[in-house]
Amino acid sequence: MRCILVAFLLFVGVRSMSQPISPATAAIFHSHYTDDGEVLDLLVLLRGAPGWFDPAIESGDVGTATSGTTAATFGGKTFSIDFNLTSGTAHFLDRDISLKDANLVLFDDADTPAPKLVETRWVDPRLARDVLDPITTLIRRSPRVYDFVRCEVQLPDDPGVAPAIKQARRQVFALLCARMRGQ
Repeated sequence: MRCILVAFLLFVGVRSMSQPISPATAAIFHSHYTDDGEVLDLLVLLRGAPGWFDPAIESGDVGTATSGTTAATFGGKTFSIDFNLTSGTAHFLDRDISLKDANLVLFDDADTPAPKLVETRWVDPRLARDVLDPITTLIRRSPRVYDFVRCEVQLPDDPGVAPAIKQARRQVFALLCARMRGQ
């Protein structure tokens, strides 16, 4: 898989990562640390046609522990989230998001010029300090969100990809989907 974990950054008590998490969905995750552990700030799920996120390119972060930008490139499109944790807001795809009201945002048609906001919701933001895969941990908490991710679909056949790479990608998505299901 070209990119199972495109970015993982831990600085000044902040963690940010982005990655494809199923054959049709990619995620952008941002959290911060407190004395009690890790706390989710925002998880954005971007769903499109199977394989839409290729190529997934390394993402980056700029900012401080309380404000900044997280960006990820999927399918040739760069998605940027501007955070201000002091005011409790984020800005994504021309939308202001109150982080006091929602910490999980679902978008469909991410592979089109105008992704559609499907839902915003609040999930328990607390994560243990030693959680290695916070995205699957958070999705496992909500069967409805797991259904949104579309683990049942397959990647399109790409004749330019070696059979061993195709198999590895299928195995990675099967593992991630099993974790999200709680298996």
